[in-house]
Amino acid sequence: MRLILLTLIASTISYSITIEDIVKRSKKSHQYLKSISHTVDAMDYTILKSQKFNNPDISFSSNTLSSLEPMRADGVNIKQKIPWFGKLDANQKFETTKKDILKNSLNVASTDIAFEIYTIFYTISE
Repeated sequence: MRLILLTLIASTISYSITIEDIVKRSKKSHQYLKSISHTVDAMDYTILKSQKFNNPDISFSSNTLSSLEPMRADGVNIKQKIPWFGKLDANQKFETTKKDILKNSLNVASTDIAFEIYTIFYTISE
């Protein structure tokens, strides 16, 4: 009987999970943390995109008069905005700051989840 009891206790101890494992698993499976993490990863593309010029504006125009007079006007307009005075660097700093804010919110959310799990664990253990 003692042998069976000892083997049952040993098997339950070997299959037990620690509180750190619970915290790690919950952080990996939490949807809010995943969404913030994907947003942080997407910010790298936004930072690269902030260093490029805007797409040029192209417009075509054609004016014809429906009378017999040969008056016709055709035109093509192309506009390109060229940033001056460090606007591209300012855009990059702005996007980098947004990424840092998202990283900090990811850390805060991760800490909040761990805090809630530890609080529940200690409440149950008391």
